Amino acid sequence: NFTNEEGTRFTPDMMGSLAYANPGLLPDLLSAKAVDDQRTVLEELKRIGYLGNMKCGALPFENFIELHIEQGPVLENESIGIGIVEGVQAIHWKKLTIKGKSAHAGTTPIGMRKDAYYAMSCLSIHARQLSKSVKGLLITIGSLQVFPNVINVVPEKIIATIDLRHPDDAVANKFLAALSEFIKNDESFSGLSTEWESLVGIRAVKFDPDTINAIKKSCDELGYSNRKMISGAGHDAQLLSTKYPSAMIFIPSKNGISHAIDEYSSPKQIEMGANVLLNTILELDRN
Repeated sequence: NFTNEEGTRFTPDMMGSLAYANPGLLPDLLSAKAVDDQRTVLEELKRIGYLGNMKCGALPFENFIELHIEQGPVLENESIGIGIVEGVQAIHWKKLTIKGKSAHAGTTPIGMRKDAYYAMSCLSIHARQLSKSVKGLLITIGSLQVFPNVINVVPEKIIATIDLRHPDDAVANKFLAALSEFIKNDESFSGLSTEWESLVGIRAVKFDPDTINAIKKSCDELGYSNRKMISGAGHDAQLLSTKYPSAMIFIPSKNGISHAIDEYSSPKQIEMGANVLLNTILELDRN
């Protein structure tokens, strides 16, 4: 378990494993500020008593194998017991600030407005169209702040986050550029100013073939149905794979739900995942 894997309060996400694989980044990561109260990671680790003395990255690994729920519906829908994760798709988080001009909703003609929200809505529609145009492309606008957020005032500023993912780095970069091009050229952004900030940029990862094969062999020897797949969510193994031979084992998650009270995997599914993990470690140890 690594600090700040989710990245909801501090960015970047998967912070602990990033630091473990790249100890030189530790000073910058410790100084990262919380989105809510601007406290730093260092301050909060001290406050809760979790600031340890061991040097970051001090324990070397032979392999890094992560057991996780799928967080999606594929294994359950296909009645498959184990997912053998071959890699993780590229993940990019962007923060977009759009600045226009507030105006009275009842007295300002549509053609004279500098409506930041209208521009954001056009970008959202364009992002969905792009997502439908290429298999595997996922673009999500997950958070949105509207200013001044008053019922009868044309919004003067929008702060939004954009999450873009694809298994191929070249495709991900192409559509990041497509979003930027839309902002530059679409009429909805005419007369507005924009700021485009990168929060997270993680390249697509292909896991170690020998570790993948060991997981596959373990599944087959245990008699568990299995399939190879790509992870849509980011995981610590993605960061550790830059330094150690890594791979992941997925078990089904009911209805594909995660990070919610309804998240569920049965005791049997958990047992199967643990058995595969154990047998994979033994298989790698024999070699």
